[in-house]
Amino acid sequence: MSVPATNALPPAPVNTTARTERSALIAAQASTNSSYMFHVSALRASGRLKVIHLTGPF
Repeated sequence: MSVPATNALPPAPVNTTARTERSALIAAQASTNSSYMFHVSALRASGRLKVIHLTGPF
């Protein structure tokens, strides 16, 4: 039989974080905004994002 180690460390604590509805919403909005900005940046870089502002009488 083997003798157990005398300096054995206890198991590491487990961290769990419950996401609230608000934090889930914020995370979803951040993801959507990030995706939108990625696509806008890609279109701008490729020259395909053009905005025309009409002024004057119609």
